[in-house]
Amino acid sequence: MVILPPELLIVIIGHLAVPTYDLAYSLPPANRRTLTSLCLVSDSCRSVALPHLYRRIFVQTAGQIPILLRSAAYLRKHTRSLAVGPLSFEPEIAQHVCDLLTAVSGSVERLLIGCWGGQTDAERAALASCTSLQEFILPREHHYWGLYTPSDQSLHMTLPSSWIGIRRLSLYRIHLDDFLLALAHFPNLESLCLSDCWLPVGAGPIPPAFTRFVTELAGLRQIFFMVYTEEAYDARGLIKTLRELIGEKADVVLGLRVVNLIEERFKGGIPGVLTELATAGRLWDPEIWALDQKDGVRI
Repeated sequence: MVILPPELLIVIIGHLAVPTYDLAYSLPPANRRTLTSLCLVSDSCRSVALPHLYRRIFVQTAGQIPILLRSAAYLRKHTRSLAVGPLSFEPEIAQHVCDLLTAVSGSVERLLIGCWGGQTDAERAALASCTSLQEFILPREHHYWGLYTPSDQSLHMTLPSSWIGIRRLSLYRIHLDDFLLALAHFPNLESLCLSDCWLPVGAGPIPPAFTRFVTELAGLRQIFFMVYTEEAYDARGLIKTLRELIGEKADVVLGLRVVNLIEERFKGGIPGVLTELATAGRLWDPEIWALDQKDGVRI
């Protein structure tokens, strides 16, 4: 059997551990299988390959979580990105997710979560424990855990004030006033993507809350909105308003994606565009937000 020099082994495994995109939440399946096989070859291979397997965790079924928790020590040490798919809202599964968040709380920097039907004290505590988070993504099609109006306490999410290092936020159906109150806790926020957040499309005056909201976000580098409307052209006026409110700062990328609900219903439902982009690590790539040459702004 040929024994490779340690330096060459590190280079080979390093290439296998490169994701499709820089911000991908998981490695290509073939790469993960190869890394898993290398862990069985020798102790030296295992010591190099194992950290890469745990660096990016993508949970697609509830059955994966108990298996992962058996390796809690590796999770605490190596996990930097965690994506939890649209699992059931059963209390037992929610508790497993809490346990998983607690296990990675000291190391995880990026979190995508698409489950839980509300916020219990345990869920709030598990989220708040992730004090090193730089990115949080809440996929739009699993909206039960969004920021709702204060009167709807059962579905009202409080973003943890412990996320002082957060740089990128993607949220579904937020309440603008609630988010403005939370914004003070995020001094390092650079990029924001809001999905179905009751933006004022169509005719009529712009609500003061929206004007205040956009003005306070003008210091960010990227602001992306995903709007769901049955009349896609209604968003044109919104684009103009956003530009007027934010100004023509060269270092701000303003993006808008319009989803026509009538068209999507005929196709069998609204597609999981945001989840796919986030999983692929392209949510924050301005190139996915098409450029409208006619109006000269990204839509």
